[in-house]
Amino acid sequence: MASRDGVSSDSGGQQGGVNPKAKTDPKKGLKDAAAFFIGIAMFQVFYITLSSGKFTLERFKIPPSHISIYINRMVISYRIFSFLGVFAVLIYDLGYGQHFGPVRRCLLLLLAFFYFVIILVYHIGGEQGYVTLFYWVIAISAFLVGSSYTLAAKIASDNIQYLLVSLPISKVLTFFYQLGFLTIWEYFGLSDTYYWMVVWQAIIAIFLCALTACLWIPGFEVEEGSQLSEKGENKPESTEKDDEGPHNAYNIFDSCMRAISPVLMSTLGFGLQNAFYPGVSPYKLTGIDQGFKITMVILFTSGIPSLVNLGLTSKGIGPNRPWTGGDRIWHGAWLFFCIQVICAIIFVCGLHYPGWPLSRAIRSDARILGLVTVIYDLCLQITYVIGTSGITKQGGKSPLKVSTVRIFTLTFAQISAAFIGDGYVKIYSKHENNRNNWPTAHYSVLRAFWFWTWNTTKIALSNVGKAFTIDLRKDILVKKEHLFIVYDDAPPEDDDPLLDLPFIHKKEESPDNHSFKGAHIFH
Repeated sequence: MASRDGVSSDSGGQQGGVNPKAKTDPKKGLKDAAAFFIGIAMFQVFYITLSSGKFTLERFKIPPSHISIYINRMVISYRIFSFLGVFAVLIYDLGYGQHFGPVRRCLLLLLAFFYFVIILVYHIGGEQGYVTLFYWVIAISAFLVGSSYTLAAKIASDNIQYLLVSLPISKVLTFFYQLGFLTIWEYFGLSDTYYWMVVWQAIIAIFLCALTACLWIPGFEVEEGSQLSEKGENKPESTEKDDEGPHNAYNIFDSCMRAISPVLMSTLGFGLQNAFYPGVSPYKLTGIDQGFKITMVILFTSGIPSLVNLGLTSKGIGPNRPWTGGDRIWHGAWLFFCIQVICAIIFVCGLHYPGWPLSRAIRSDARILGLVTVIYDLCLQITYVIGTSGITKQGGKSPLKVSTVRIFTLTFAQISAAFIGDGYVKIYSKHENNRNNWPTAHYSVLRAFWFWTWNTTKIALSNVGKAFTIDLRKDILVKKEHLFIVYDDAPPEDDDPLLDLPFIHKKEESPDNHSFKGAHIFH
């Protein structure tokens, strides 16, 4: 990762991995602020997708009973397209790797533009709106988020602690924004809450993008006619020849091997988060009401590791230094990953062995489950911030490309874990109310493990295809095993499912909400 357009200190050759120029950099405060605000600006796409899912559901007139399917489809597409954005930057970085200035500016402007498009698509379409078009706009925005985050982490490696802290801070800010918005709207008796909450959230995101551009471009600007070396120097383009071809591949491999501990630490720790949280714990173990309270606690506790890391790095004693000599202690953060795995095993035992004393404790007492879940989340947050902070400081000739590789592997791990976690919850839910006919009751341990693993994987793979649709409304509302009757005041997107524009297809309107005239009937 880098300060400036991919600038990183040559940590292999400086004591403690601290760049002396960084101490006297007149733009340091500007860069810190830019790294912080770009994180908050980017993550609003995800919060519009997930946290505001209930409100977008109402705007598109989809029954509340379908909220889990709707959010699941939106999140799946978000994760896959953000991964594709990361992959695109990885290919660009490994193939070119020097000309990031124009790319980063275009991505930031495109992201601001797509926030405006989100508002436009959210507004048009009459009473029912164009949910499929909204779905694809979110997907394209997710691609931009994945690309932008990867570049930001590479360019601002010396300020990475501010980018890391922006994620938990943005969660808390979004929570208070929604709480305050609902309170004010209810106090004044205003209508269309679901519409204006999302619109204003996107407007604020546009403002954040503009503010970020004002901070980012001058803060990380590089003089014309120069480009970045992997050691953080501006060099004429004609001299940048030694990082090409097989030699470049060797440099990347060498840097990856030097940083293997922090890379795996952050990838395995944070990447496996969604395999168990929040689907298994807390919601599957305690229910919605208590589970919501636990997630609210984690909303605030998840930011503690990033804030502590920010304080340590500000004092020069953080993990953003070579993990040699006395700093070998940072390898000890693997202990937190071990604790995370133990917590995950406790969650699984709570589901499969409900008669065990520990299982009864976590299922009957939300405080115990909450404690274990908070520990689980804190451990993965700790491994993430420690690993991410130390990745580009372990030496080698291509430390910045290691950052891009790590984000790619982390994003892939997150997607895989999310799909596996969702598949596991679905296959478990299918059998949980039929303990007398438990599918693995007479299986050996290995055979039972294979049963759950195989069926979980099948469901996970089937979910991958759900990231692509040209008729989201029909996918949500129509099931082959049921008969659904949908009136013309809420028609499915069947004639032109992507745009379903009113001037392309028009139907005779139903005279009232109870008439079958013009009703669409699906089997």
